[in-house]
Amino acid sequence: MDHTRCFGLVFPDICPKCPTRLAFFQSCQGWQCPVFANILYLLGELGAKPGTLDLVPGGIGSETRQTLENIQATLHANGSDMSKVVKCLVMLADINEWPAMNDVYRTFFSAPYPARSALGASGLALGARVEIECMARLD
Repeated sequence: MDHTRCFGLVFPDICPKCPTRLAFFQSCQGWQCPVFANILYLLGELGAKPGTLDLVPGGIGSETRQTLENIQATLHANGSDMSKVVKCLVMLADINEWPAMNDVYRTFFSAPYPARSALGASGLALGARVEIECMARLD
């Protein structure tokens, strides 16, 4: 069994319900993807290569693309997809990177667009430039 080490901790295998996240972060017991009233709640996703703690290189555009691809994979594994996303929260290490993030973000959605909030946030995990959480229907 291959384990990844970070900050002296051992990270276990990938969670089957959330294929892009390590089970340490994405609990197989549903803590990271809880469902309530037929809505799937995905907690913050980063632009890390699936199953690793390695952010993709290339800055905000590349990280945004990988983050949304990770969200797509998790939605699919849980019976949903991007067309069923109803709300996103975008956290940016630098709010001035909003336009570059938005150039990529808008390619993942079509009308009717999900509601979205954004904020500048310091200290995102792994030194990420962007973190996105979302809610999606399961119908």
